[in-house]
This record gives sequence, C-alpha cells and structure tokens, in this order.
Amino acid sequence: MKGVAAMRKLILVIMVLSLLLLTGCWDYRELDQLAIVYAVGFDRVPGNKPILITLQTVTLAGAQGPGGGGGGGGGGSDSSGGGEQKTYTRITGEGKSFFDVLSKLGREVPRGIYLADAKIIVLGKDFAETGIGDILDSVYRYPEIRKTTLVLAADRTANEILGKGALLEPQPAKGLEMILEKTETDAFVPLVHFYEFIAQIKSETGVSFVPFLELVKDPGSEPDSGTKDNLTIRRTAIFKSQRQVGILNQAESQAFMWLLDKMKGEAILLDNGSGGEQKGPIALRILAGRTTITPEVSEDGIMIHINCSGKAALNEAEAAGLDLRDPETVKQVARQASKAVKGQIEHTIHKAQTELNADFVGFGERLHDQYPTKWKQVKDNWDEVFPTVSYEVTCNIEIVSFGLINDPIQFSDPKE
Repeated sequence: MKGVAAMRKLILVIMVLSLLLLTGCWDYRELDQLAIVYAVGFDRVPGNKPILITLQTVTLAGAQGPGGGGGGGGGGSDSSGGGEQKTYTRITGEGKSFFDVLSKLGREVPRGIYLADAKIIVLGKDFAETGIGDILDSVYRYPEIRKTTLVLAADRTANEILGKGALLEPQPAKGLEMILEKTETDAFVPLVHFYEFIAQIKSETGVSFVPFLELVKDPGSEPDSGTKDNLTIRRTAIFKSQRQVGILNQAESQAFMWLLDKMKGEAILLDNGSGGEQKGPIALRILAGRTTITPEVSEDGIMIHINCSGKAALNEAEAAGLDLRDPETVKQVARQASKAVKGQIEHTIHKAQTELNADFVGFGERLHDQYPTKWKQVKDNWDEVFPTVSYEVTCNIEIVSFGLINDPIQFSDPKE
C-alpha cells in the first residue's frame, strides 16, 4: 500500500509540473500589441497638470527597414507627415505625476506601453532648471525602466528634441544614443547612466552632471535658409540640489574628462606663433590619459594635488620651420600641450568654485575617501568650504607618435 501511495504522489507531481509548463510566460505579450518606447522626455508645463511626458516609440516600419510604412498616431501622438516617412511616433501626456501620466496614456493608447527598452531619458530645459527630484524618484522606482538608461539635459523642451532627427539617422533617440557613445570616445562629455545620476544626486555633495544636448544648424547654412536643425552634444550640464545650475562649454567639458580620469581621444589645437607672427596650427590627439587627485590636510587647510599625464599623437603641423626631427622641437610642442591642458583644468576648477559653487570636480568625494574625519567636520558647510579649497595642477604630455609627419609640406605664396 505504501508503494501505491508513493506512486500516486509522484504521478500528481508530474501532472502539476506539466500544467505549469503548458501555461507559458504569464506576462507574455505579442510584439504587435506593444508601443515599444525608445526614449522618455520630461517637461514642465503651466496649469494644474504640470508634467508633460513624451514617449518616442519605435514603429514596426522602422524595425522592418526602408520598405515599411510609416506608423500612424492617434490622440496625443504624432508620426509621419507631409509625405516624409518616419521610423518613430511621439506619444505625449500631461498629468500631476509620472504614474498619473502613464495611467492616462495606458487608457488612451491602444497598445501596451513598454518601457523596458528605453535607451534615453531627456530632461527638458524648464524641467531641469526648476527641479527634478519629485519626478525622477518615482521614475527610478518604476520597475520597467532600466537603471542603465542614459540621461541627458536639453537646451529646449524634451518634446521638441524627441521630434527632431539626428544627422544621417531619422530616429532621434537612436541618433542620440550613437552621438553619446561617440562623444565619450572622443572625450567631449561623459556618458551618465540613470543609476549613476541618481547616486550623484543622493551623494553628500548633491552635485551631478549629464551631457547637454542642443539643436544647431548645419555649419555654413544661412539663418533663414530653412536648413533643419541637427542634434549635437558638446557641453555638460551641472546639477546641484536636484536642479540644473550651469553649463560647461566644450573646452571645460574636455577638461572635466581629465578630472574624471576618462581622458582618451581629446584633440588639442595649439598656436605656433612668436612675436605676434602666426605660423600655423599644431594639432595633437590624446591617445591615453591618466589623472590622479590626492587631497592633503594640514594646518594651512585643504590642498588638492591633481596630476595629469598623457601620451599624444601629432596629427597636424602646418607651421613653417617646425622641424619635427629635432628632439628639442618635439619637447617644446609637448610642453606647450601640457601647459594648454593645465590651463583648461585650472579654468574649469575656478568655474566650479567661483561661478557655480558646485563640487562636480569631486574634491569632497576624495576628501571623504582619504580623510573621513576631516570630511565629517566640513561636510555640513561644504558650500562655504569648497570655494576656499586650494589646488595644484601638474600636467605632462608626451608625444609618442608622429603619423606620417616628419617635415611638413611648406607651400609658398602663389606668384602674381
């Protein structure tokens, strides 16, 4: 009898397991039933529903390639128009909170909104400048949004940004993703993922940063020529106390990459003039860079030692009379490059201390790591201490490659 009972239990277990396997995935949804979101934009708008959320979704036409048809847009959305095929659709909604907007869109949009594939979060100008904490906290808690999503700020509304195509890439969000990856490779701006951005905001200094996105005309186009704006990223937005407080220009952003110890690919353009005579530019490219930031606490106060070193390739030397076969000439160019990088870094730190009073350069973080006792003494009034912190920058650039350049071609002026 015991054997029969055991056999019955075994058969029952097998039947239950078989039923579970037959049910499939409980949350499975067909692809053509979903609005797959590639980018999410946040804006502030007037009224009692101050949050405008823009979702850029991928159309099936975009996934199928040029042969597919354009996606259609219903209420609160837009798609292709004027005979121009688009591979995306914008869906917009207003509400009092992130969840409020998503709830309304869920009732209005015929397809299920799928946020797990979102690659980009765009913070519109008014949204970033008035404060982001009340919304981003709820977004961060939303289980479907990945913490590795890239974040950036914009020079206008996120809604407008997500309606513009990138150069050679008709889908704005995909173009943005490619631009972001390229700009970090070329040492323009740092990539910032959602989890990193939130961690910065919640840090003891409360200072964070993201790439700054702009819409600009094609170079050389006339102001009223009708030329389309293109998306570009060359600057960095600085946040403090959960709102945007300033922008780093391109040179400052490149210096910031040195301070983040992420320097690789920066182009350095040097003037080769003496006695007021301009002899032509010298262009170098950083092949590899390294930065160490070391705090020192003494009776005189806090001193930050910043040491930068890098290896560079000489890409361009149009200056007449520049003999690159002379070791002393090469050393002179290297010293000039070192001085230029040092000056950029010092200027960026000065801006952090005097203009923005925002410790995006990481002095407080280094002090916390190496002098925790001192940090406890100053962290509550770091806004007053940070501008007074002394620093010393040393830089050494070594030229290790000349490409095909040894003796630059020198062209004489054409004879009349």
